[in-house]
Amino acid sequence: MTDRRTASTITDTELDQLYAERDALAADLAELTQARQHSAFTFCPQLVGHVTVAEFARKISEKRTALAQREEAVRYANQQKQRADQAEAKVTDYENRITWHTTCGSCARILDSAIQETDRRERAEAAIARVREAVQWIHRNYPGLTHVNDRLTTALNQPAPAATQATDHQEQQP
Repeated sequence: MTDRRTASTITDTELDQLYAERDALAADLAELTQARQHSAFTFCPQLVGHVTVAEFARKISEKRTALAQREEAVRYANQQKQRADQAEAKVTDYENRITWHTTCGSCARILDSAIQETDRRERAEAAIARVREAVQWIHRNYPGLTHVNDRLTTALNQPAPAATQATDHQEQQP
């Protein structure tokens, strides 16, 4: 304790700082004393009034339990939804097999694919027919655009590149 300074060696600024620290410590001490007097009580804004620490701890425990139960319920519901989706997919597959009068899933899928391709082909043919009508309309209403009409007609009458390649391939086989 040889570091102690005498009152005559302390400046006014240092003394003001010491008084400020003393006041802050006194405020902390008063707050601590007040908290000790009411140590069995705490205030929770979610609850009405003061509750005991034990009651507050019980409420926290109940909330944690409820959250854990909710998480478990959500996990279970997700599992059940996944099972229901899988069952629905199986039922759809079985219905599809029944529709095609087959027990083979692959066969039913091939038939589905064939139907989809037929629908796609029919839509494409209908679109080409609409384009041909538009070409005829241009020919009737704009006779000066014969080069456009000829070019569109030529394009419409040429086979698709993939169809041409398939035809060429079949002709090359002996």
